Amino acid sequence: MDNRRQKIILLGLLLLGCVLTSVAVDYWGQPQALEPPPPSRSEQAQQAQQAQPQTITVYISGAVHFPGTYAIPAGSRVEQALEYAGGLTEEANLERINLAKKLKDGSQVNAPARSQGRASAKGSRRTTARGSGPVNINTATLEELDSLPGVGPATAQKILDYREQHRFSSIEDIMQVKGIGPAKFAQMKDSITI
Repeated sequence: MDNRRQKIILLGLLLLGCVLTSVAVDYWGQPQALEPPPPSRSEQAQQAQQAQPQTITVYISGAVHFPGTYAIPAGSRVEQALEYAGGLTEEANLERINLAKKLKDGSQVNAPARSQGRASAKGSRRTTARGSGPVNINTATLEELDSLPGVGPATAQKILDYREQHRFSSIEDIMQVKGIGPAKFAQMKDSITI
């Protein structure tokens, strides 16, 4: 009997060992799901940036109801920017506005009035500036500066860019703008004021 009992106990232990081995292989043999590493700071910043709507700042002037500086959604076009400024006035010259132009941060959107349309002859453009009185170089729009004798669109933009950093304290200060020397100043000095 002892022999038989020992065999049954031995067989039971053997069976128990097989079951435990099988369970252990099943548990440790399967690949464990790993948690992804936490996002890096740059990834967190990028995710936060994507979650918040991006905006750009543009300056809207000219024939609009409420000229000024506006924060608008990134990727906006001129047409959408004009809506922020209350839309165009009746005087706006739609033929001179590219409503489909995509805007960048720091852009200026200027809606010219029909009365500010370019004359075909340069002389009549210059007369318009003088006819309406001197142009204040500290507050003038791009179109008003462009109407000055000896000033075209590129120089008018340079004046605006310079004005963002400096204020003109005398009309002679306009010669600090790149591209305006004594000769150009002589052409415009009677048409400008501060």
